[in-house]
Amino acid sequence: MAAYSTSKAGVHMFTETLRGELAETAIRVTELQPGLTRTNIILTRYRGDQQKEKDYFDQFRMALDPADIARSIVFALDQPAHVQIAEMMILPVNRY
Repeated sequence: MAAYSTSKAGVHMFTETLRGELAETAIRVTELQPGLTRTNIILTRYRGDQQKEKDYFDQFRMALDPADIARSIVFALDQPAHVQIAEMMILPVNRY
């Protein structure tokens, strides 16, 4: 978890720095922080063991669908030019 957490902190600092460097341009920077999402990455973790995949997701009451993340991206992009969504944390309602 140390490497994972460190990489996430690095992404956060990168986006903050990038936002500052691009402040005088029309480019907006948004950091997305999705929670547990049903994606194919789980398939690589369990190497096609569908029962283990199901058990993993069943630990949680709900997992996000990729479409939930896509709607969040559309929301950020749909803002007027003078509005910047700095960061979005997208989490399932019942995470635990």
